[in-house]
Amino acid sequence: MARVQHLPHAPIIEAVIDVRVQLPPDFSIDRFEVLRGVLEGQYSGPERIQSMEARLGFVDGRPVPPDPKYAVLGIRLKSTDEHAIVQFRSDGFTFNRLEPYTNWAEIFPEALRLWHEYVRVVGQATVTRLAVRYINRLRLPLPVPDLARYLMAPPVVAPGLPQIIRSFLTRIVVFDGARDQSAIVTQALEPSAVEQNQMMVLLDIDAYKEATLAVNDPRLESVFRNLHDFKNEIFFESITEEAVGLFQ
Repeated sequence: MARVQHLPHAPIIEAVIDVRVQLPPDFSIDRFEVLRGVLEGQYSGPERIQSMEARLGFVDGRPVPPDPKYAVLGIRLKSTDEHAIVQFRSDGFTFNRLEPYTNWAEIFPEALRLWHEYVRVVGQATVTRLAVRYINRLRLPLPVPDLARYLMAPPVVAPGLPQIIRSFLTRIVVFDGARDQSAIVTQALEPSAVEQNQMMVLLDIDAYKEATLAVNDPRLESVFRNLHDFKNEIFFESITEEAVGLFQ
């Protein structure tokens, strides 16, 4: 286990701030178009986000051709420097920060600013889920004779089997009862994820809280900060001090 600390070379390849929202049934997606002008010069686009639904069936034993139905869910815009993406949708709001990641003190205020634009457009609505997700790529120098040098919960192979691991995927969901929040923690290694004498291990932490809050509830900010703290705790509990040294 490593202590929580600032890492000047944090292995974050994407950070996501996400809010799921229940809008009134009569809400029109076209109302998001006003954001094109509001964010002009900062975010380009927008591109429409679409969903597709198709059903397969049989009549007299013969397949019925699918009848796909398309629906527009919202709009997607990208920052002029192409390091951030924002989605305004009928089912919620998402802010993605791509590489290079800076820090929470810079990322969160921008996400919050855009969230307030979303709230201004949708008006009265209900938040049902909030999440902070961080995807980390751990570049481990080869050879790696034992993943326990870097991971606190590495994959375990039964003693009677060959101990060389070519790929693995683990996924657990943990619950923090004190703060009533949960997290999906995924660790993975892809067979092709070895380059330049490094092994690539993904550590994906999706901390979330299910709630019923108004979109303008002032408690939303503290919920996000708790989720970010929870994410940090999980990250540093998941790696060793030797792993921390790779990102300092």
